Amino acid sequence: MRKRVSASPIHIAIVDPDPRMAVLAVLLKPRLAVTVAASAAEALAALKHLAPHIVVVNVDLPDLRGGEFCRILRARFPGCPIVVVTGVESSENLREVTDLPLDGFFRKPVRTDQLIEHLAALLASPAAFPRLNGYVGRAIEHVAGAYDRSLRLSSVAQAVGVSRTHLAHLFKAQTGVTLGEFILKLRIEISTRLLTHTDDKLECIAETVGFSDGPHFSRMFYRLVGRWPGHFRQMAKARGIAAYCAMQDSRTVIHKTHTAPYCSMPTVRRSSVEEQHPSTP
Repeated sequence: MRKRVSASPIHIAIVDPDPRMAVLAVLLKPRLAVTVAASAAEALAALKHLAPHIVVVNVDLPDLRGGEFCRILRARFPGCPIVVVTGVESSENLREVTDLPLDGFFRKPVRTDQLIEHLAALLASPAAFPRLNGYVGRAIEHVAGAYDRSLRLSSVAQAVGVSRTHLAHLFKAQTGVTLGEFILKLRIEISTRLLTHTDDKLECIAETVGFSDGPHFSRMFYRLVGRWPGHFRQMAKARGIAAYCAMQDSRTVIHKTHTAPYCSMPTVRRSSVEEQHPSTP
């Protein structure tokens, strides 16, 4: 079912603890309003005052069963498409989710270009999303799996089988940023999750996301985020307490009413989605 959105900026919520899903956020943020959360509590707090046009959710969340979270979303945002991604082959949690009406189902590893194409089709707004050809799509997947290592335009171009000049031109034309800028933004995006959800030292986080040292990481973080990593972490921890309270409130409402409006959305057959969007060879 396609849902034509209004003229207001498209708002997409990505709820997934997997750092690789930060790739999707980095690609969409220049064009759309994007909310990124690694848990149900964080997502519900962030969406308290801003309704999403679509939600991409990993059913394997650390603080709430995927089925219960999807029911909360249905009750709070009737008619909002929900696209599920998962890396689990089989579980009770997964079966609970797939019994619900969904608007897309993807098994990991998910090709980012195919997921973006599916989101654009659901919202009937292809012009609002980046269109990625084969070379750029493969370059993005290569970076997503190697962001913690030394990456250069020449090495990425060699990995995807194209000249560095051609890749540089295609990447900037299709994403709006250079490959180097994309790599930097991805590393910082992932670091925000680590600062929020771990107690790792800054030097450890810097190494984890591919920076050579802590001071360089801090300078790049401030340049892109506008705050120093330590200050960002303090604010994130404070938000986490409010997020937990918001989730408990939402669960209470669901358990009292039992009236989540499931019937407003059609069921999407998983087989049809997977046929349209096969896994990466």
